[in-house]
Amino acid sequence: PPSRTARRVELDSPLAPEPRWSRVYLVPHRRDLGAGDLEALQLLSMLLGGGTTSRFYRALVLERPMAIAAGSYDVSDVLDYPTLHLYARPRAAVEPERLEAAVDAEIRRLLEDGIEAAELSDAKDRLAAAAVFARDDPKTAPRVIGSSLAVGESLAFLQAWPERVAAVEPAQVMALARLVLDPDRSVTGLLLPELPS
Repeated sequence: PPSRTARRVELDSPLAPEPRWSRVYLVPHRRDLGAGDLEALQLLSMLLGGGTTSRFYRALVLERPMAIAAGSYDVSDVLDYPTLHLYARPRAAVEPERLEAAVDAEIRRLLEDGIEAAELSDAKDRLAAAAVFARDDPKTAPRVIGSSLAVGESLAFLQAWPERVAAVEPAQVMALARLVLDPDRSVTGLLLPELPS
């Protein structure tokens, strides 16, 4: 069913050595996405949290050291609803709620200010580099090919991925961001260490 409201899950566990924050956004069904939207999702994920030059890492780990890790990834090789995942691990003195507010501020900044062509170009370069490094792993290529075939894509479609990524414009990434980064499409999770009683 369509997601009509933001949801939240909090769990205390003795297995959690430190707090962990995460959020998952439900993307519209694959059949409802336009040409290039899956590639725009991959680029949005790279812009937000793909590596040490991403917005989350720069803002939350380097500039305002609130987190020891922050990033994002997408799950787009599915038959139905792709997802966008955000995550962060707060530093010892930082309350998870404060870190969550900082993540939300970065999302608002993206939605209000947009992205520059140079920032998107950098994300495309990082995504292409990640694909090249992935080819060096003997397990990754078969997994990627198998996942693509399992969702009905062809090898030709897979081989044309670099051209499709290169064709994505900032406006398409922003249109997808405005659609996907809606709190009502999200589930936020907080895993906390279980405090001794």
